[in-house]
Amino acid sequence: MKRIISALLIVITAVSLCACSSGSTQSTVATSAFDTSTQSTTSPVDPVRKSKLMTWKVKINGHSFTVPFEVSKLKKLGFEYKKSGTIEPGKYSIGVYPENDKGRILTSQLWNPTDSPLEYKDCKVGQIKIGLGEGFKVELPEGIKFNKKCTVDLLKKTYGEPDNFIKGKNYYVLKYHVGVYQFIEFFLYKEERMQKYSSLTIENFSFE
Repeated sequence: MKRIISALLIVITAVSLCACSSGSTQSTVATSAFDTSTQSTTSPVDPVRKSKLMTWKVKINGHSFTVPFEVSKLKKLGFEYKKSGTIEPGKYSIGVYPENDKGRILTSQLWNPTDSPLEYKDCKVGQIKIGLGEGFKVELPEGIKFNKKCTVDLLKKTYGEPDNFIKGKNYYVLKYHVGVYQFIEFFLYKEERMQKYSSLTIENFSFE
């Protein structure tokens, strides 16, 4: 009889231990499922720091520009529109670029903010895009230079978190914007051999 009782006690103890173990596992799983402390998050946009960048000002080869700017100012960089043409009211150019004497182009977009058709020479440059490997010396507000030392961490430290941030396999995209056609975008490659393809785009099609 004692042997039977002992056997029953052993079985009951074993069942109790299994139940406790099962309960503990479920509790751990439930806790870890709601634990987001290790998840990557994006900090809120800081309007004060962001405003330091969104002045639409950029210095290229020592010359200051505020996008949008008059087409004639491109001559400071040695570029001008060799071809003639017109742009309709409120429209912008596609595939029409200024050139220098060596036939090199400057990636940009013309913009007509008026109510009448304008010739290229009378329009404004509403977008300018500079590639890191194009040899321009570019400086942004707060003394940030667009070169190999222009990193994601430096941009976030200076201008705060971007409105849009993309982390690709070998590149980053940081986009600060005000409206659909008002933005400043950094495209940065991680790998040193690819960094020359990094680019800075400033677009401001604004009537203000």
